Amino acid sequence: MAIRINVISTDAVLARRLSVFSRRIDKLRITTTESPLPEARVDAYVVPVDRIGTLFDGEARPATWLPVVAYGEEGGLRAAFAAGCKDYLREPWSPQELSLRIARLVESPTFCLGWGNLSLTPGSARTAAGSVSLSIQEYRILRVLLTQSGNAVPREVLYYALWGRCESASRAVDVHISSLRKKLKTIAPPSFTGCLIRSARGCGYFIPRG
Repeated sequence: MAIRINVISTDAVLARRLSVFSRRIDKLRITTTESPLPEARVDAYVVPVDRIGTLFDGEARPATWLPVVAYGEEGGLRAAFAAGCKDYLREPWSPQELSLRIARLVESPTFCLGWGNLSLTPGSARTAAGSVSLSIQEYRILRVLLTQSGNAVPREVLYYALWGRCESASRAVDVHISSLRKKLKTIAPPSFTGCLIRSARGCGYFIPRG
């Protein structure tokens, strides 16, 4: 499954360079746009440091569950990390550097749970007890829940992670949660008897922290 990178830029030359590079790498897809694409179509954002506030609604941190990498001159590094960006590309940077930094952020992140560690990649989840395959929908839901472990995640947020829009009348999230619970139970240690994904009454779902 290809890593989908959304680079925010109005530079046509940069867009062409990234497009040519992306076509040569099977597991990488770079899309350059002037505004962020919906989260359901992206694995990481790459944004100019001087536009972080305007792109993400002026929040103190980027208003997205996904990794955000900023780019710009050396002087912007402090502002990027203060805003919550996961990494910084200092000008001049190459497509190769971009791909390596993004891969480090989105491939095989490991989450520490109360009963052990879980590594998540697009298409699979792994613990010391084994691994299970995940659909893209299951992966997106689990990624949000793990990133926000300890916090209740509203169903609306999970629908947005799936499709980039809210479908409050749909039961798709609940169906995927049920499937995830069954799969994750098979790779939990024998000593673990609880439920990894718990319901938050009147809200959505959460994964207990630590």
